[in-house]
Amino acid sequence: MTLNEKLTEYVWNEMNKFVYEQPYRDRNFVHVSQLVKYFYPETFKNLKQNKEQKTLNFFTGICLHEFRISQTMNEVSLCADIVNETPWYNDSPDFSRRYDFLYGTYDDRIEIDGVPVLIDKKTTAYLPKEPPAYYKMQLNFYNMLNNIVNEENIDMGAIIYFDVNKKFKPTVYSFALDSYATTRRTALECMQKLENELETPTI
Repeated sequence: MTLNEKLTEYVWNEMNKFVYEQPYRDRNFVHVSQLVKYFYPETFKNLKQNKEQKTLNFFTGICLHEFRISQTMNEVSLCADIVNETPWYNDSPDFSRRYDFLYGTYDDRIEIDGVPVLIDKKTTAYLPKEPPAYYKMQLNFYNMLNNIVNEENIDMGAIIYFDVNKKFKPTVYSFALDSYATTRRTALECMQKLENELETPTI
């Protein structure tokens, strides 16, 4: 192989490792997106993308999330014990209780006329009439974590779609977030099902 060919192969392999291993790397707790995908398995099973599409979407998403809607509350990572309702700050984690913990990173938190709004940004080539339920669930889980970690409950959420066919023109869908109690109950039920499925030995 020539130097150019070796470099091309090396960069391609490293890029694919970054794309496909990134989401759950260096973590032993359950990620918000993992829990949402478990709750809506058929939806995500039907979202077929080839390798090139997934790679393109991944890097487009990285660029998009570098765009700060909020200059202070952008890309905020949160982790909490949702069973005991306590924040987690990297101190001696008990991974035997990994299904008690949920973590994730919300995109932005902004205020409009004094009202806080939790933001999630998405790219799309097909603008929906309204955001699907699993995107709303994702924001509700972020809000639950924010409630536990920062003792703040946010009433409003918004999904902002950036249309790739219209030079990334934004379209906003705002909606009322579920109550903390409702969201936590959903998260605990789903986490229990996830643990039972993943940890139950197969015969």
